[in-house]
Amino acid sequence: MSVAGQDVQKQSAPAKVTKPTPPAAAPLREDKAPKSIRSEEKPAAPQAPRYVVQIGAFASESTVRDVRGKAQKAGLSTFTQSVSLSSGQVTRVRVGPFEARTQAESAADKLRKAGLPATVVKL
Repeated sequence: MSVAGQDVQKQSAPAKVTKPTPPAAAPLREDKAPKSIRSEEKPAAPQAPRYVVQIGAFASESTVRDVRGKAQKAGLSTFTQSVSLSSGQVTRVRVGPFEARTQAESAADKLRKAGLPATVVKL
């Protein structure tokens, strides 16, 4: 076909493209299956116990600050955990964690020398 001196070809609709159908999935071999679906997984090795030293659980934030300051002066870093009890909210002040009980006992001795209570707790 020709329009104003130009050849115009009639374009046909683009061909429909179909994606190839994937072959049926072969069953997974047990040794190639993802860990999450293997039937016989080895249990994880038990972790060695860890220990913390609990200085106390306090309802008063000012007491928490005082106790943490004394522990820091004794050269120990503390962490806190807020716990809801039937009697109300308390904050645990703890030191650790330690991999060996002897390490936790050593930290507890330092706390006691600083005039603080100390109880070794196995996690």
